[in-house]
Amino acid sequence: PFNSFLSGLLSCIGTAVLAVCLRIQVNKENKEFKDLAPERAFADFVL
Repeated sequence: PFNSFLSGLLSCIGTAVLAVCLRIQVNKENKEFKDLAPERAFADFVL
């Protein structure tokens, strides 16, 4: 039971980190990823 809890928790944390990275890359006010297309950021998120 502990292994399944741990794997579920870590997968949720990993998904949240990837979602935050996507939001940072797609944000128009962020100047750091200005040359990155939103489609490319979404493709990186999906893959």
